[in-house]
Amino acid sequence: MWAAYANTMKPAEKPGRTEEVRDRIRALVASKTYGERFVTRILGRELGL
Repeated sequence: MWAAYANTMKPAEKPGRTEEVRDRIRALVASKTYGERFVTRILGRELGL
């Protein structure tokens, strides 16, 4: 999970879109409210969830 997140964020740094991409990931992860919420448990602290 961390590798996928890092590989998504790295290209976002170059054009200065880090916050925009992080916000989009945060919204996507936060919208998953069913099941075990694996991604939220793994990335939640990084995303402020």
